[in-house]
This record gives sequence, C-alpha cells and structure tokens, in this order.
Amino acid sequence: MKLLRSSKKWDVFVWVCELASYVFVLIYFFEELREIIYFKWRYITKFWNVIDFLIIASAIASGAFSVKQYLRVPMTIDAIRDNPEKYANVEHLGAIYNSTNQLYAVLLLVVFLKVFKYLKFNKTMGQLSSTLKRCSKDISYFLLMFFIVFIAFGEVGCLLFGSSVYNYKNLDIAMFTLLRTTLGNFEYEEIGNIHKVLAPIYFLTFIFLVIFVLLNMFLAIINDTYDDVKIEAPPDELQMSQYLQNRFYKFLRIIGIKKNFGADEQKNAVNTNMELLGQKLEKRGFNHFEIDMFFERYRINPEATIKTDELDDSAEDSTRRSKRLDTIDNASKKLEEIDETIGLLFNQVKSLHKRLDDIETKKKKLKRP
Repeated sequence: MKLLRSSKKWDVFVWVCELASYVFVLIYFFEELREIIYFKWRYITKFWNVIDFLIIASAIASGAFSVKQYLRVPMTIDAIRDNPEKYANVEHLGAIYNSTNQLYAVLLLVVFLKVFKYLKFNKTMGQLSSTLKRCSKDISYFLLMFFIVFIAFGEVGCLLFGSSVYNYKNLDIAMFTLLRTTLGNFEYEEIGNIHKVLAPIYFLTFIFLVIFVLLNMFLAIINDTYDDVKIEAPPDELQMSQYLQNRFYKFLRIIGIKKNFGADEQKNAVNTNMELLGQKLEKRGFNHFEIDMFFERYRINPEATIKTDELDDSAEDSTRRSKRLDTIDNASKKLEEIDETIGLLFNQVKSLHKRLDDIETKKKKLKRP
C-alpha cells in the first residue's frame, strides 16, 4: 500500500495528470448535465449515455476518495509522530486505498467499453456492434431460457450431491461448478462415486442440453445475425484510415502546402462500377430481370465505369420512368373499373326494361274480358 503520493518525481507527474483529468471530468460533467436536463428520462434510453454517466460517476467517486486519502495520510502520520508509543492504526487508510483502487478499476473498465463507440469507423468493428445490437432481443430470450435450465440443474445437483460433495454444497457453489463444467473443468469422480446411476444421467443430460444444444443455439443466433449484417453493409463504408487521410489532406490544403494530391484516388472515387448502378436500381424497387433488360435495351456494358453524378442521374431517370409507368397502369386500371361499372349499370337498366315489359304484358292480359 502506497500512502505518500508525492514521494518521487514520477508521482508528481502522475498527480498533475490526474488533476488535468479531473478538470476534463468536470467539463464533461456539465455537458452531460445539460443533456440530462434537456432529454430528461429519454437520456437513459441510450446505451452510450448510460456509459457516459457511469464514467462520470466513477471518476467523481474515485476523485473524492483520492482527495480524502491525500488529506488523511498527513494527519495520520503527524498523529503517529506525536504519539510514538501509541499503537498506529492505519486500517482506515487501507480501506480508503482499496476503495480508490476499486473505483479506478471500474472507471478503467467503463472507459474501455466507451472505446467501442469510436471503433465504428472500422468496418469489422461496426459490423460487430451492429450484430450485437440487432440480435440483442433474441439473446435476451435465449439468456432467459439458459438461466432457467442452469438454475434447474444447480438445484438438482444440490439435492443429489449436496450432502456429500462440497462443490454442490449450496446453490451458489453448484452453479459455479456447472459453469466450470461448461468450460471443460470438471471432476466427474466426485459425483460418480456417490450415485452410480443418477450421476451419469445428470452429467450427460447437462452436457447435452447446455453445451450441445444451448451454446450452439447461441452461436447460431450470433452467426445468422452477423451474416445478415455483413450482406446489408454498404460497400463504400468510410474506414478510419480513409478518414484520417482525408483530414490530413484537408489540413494540407488549408495551410497551402499541397493543393493537388491524390489524383489517382480522386479519379477512382469518381469512377464507379456499373454494379453499383445495379444495386441502386435494386434499392429503388427494380428486380434483377428488369435491371438486365435495362442494360440490354440501352446496350450498357455491366463492366463499364461511369461518374457518380451520371449514376445518380440515371437512377433518378429510371425512377421517374417507373413512376410514369405506375401512373399509366393506375389510369388503365381505373378505366377498366369504369367500364365494369358502366356494364353493370347497363345490365341493370336492361333488366328494368324487361320487368316493365312484363308488367305491361300482364296489365294487357288483365284488361281483356
């Protein structure tokens, strides 16, 4: 346990860095406080807002304990020097020191979680976060079922082996033992010697349900969702290296060092493969057959390249044509409905004329003597 923080020169540097970090935490606190006042209860509905709140709370708490330790240590040392014959009790300093380290550990963990927010610039990490976000509902249902099965096996293990085996003495120890079993760390002989029949049934049933079924189901949920995210991911997603490169080139343009740079990159960025045209047409509602007919009609080579503005213009033109065709189809459908209505009215009028003729005929027959 280290009580004196400024005993070495390096400790002074660390103390200055901590002071600077607490200044940033204070600024960060007022920013988050403004968001809490503005969003109110909606603030906690976002995951990253909760992470920010935990960072601020753990930073403030660790800072408070650090200041308390910084103030109490000199007082305790002075008291020991004044009464050297009296027993020096420094347990309270040890408790403060341990609490400070624990809060620092929590702060470090939450800060590392916050790093994942900025890793979305990377395509793979962005797909990972999107996968976890999309399958969170399925995973929650899976975890509910998993814990029900896990607790059930823990209780059964307590009832069967709790009186003879320490690893199944109570529910907490039994569940921890089962968790070790899922990781391959188990001692079957402990329960096998107790029950020759029930022990293998219990063990094999747990292995089959939890490892072969539930864990593979969990992996299947993650894998299927990742495949969907990977298919739906945009092909031209901005990477961290590209972002930094663009910012660096922009800085060079601002200071006037380099004006014409990356001509090949700009040319490649302007030229877009015709496959992207097909993808844009597909997003606008065209199927593959219509896209092939479009290429065939206008004699477009699918391997050719066009400019981005031409790509957008062609897609918009195709959309306008599609809307015109939809309008014509709707008009023709309305005309057909009108024709059907006129036909029904004509049939009704014809039936009325026929009924009137029948009535006239009956009247004439009645007038005859």
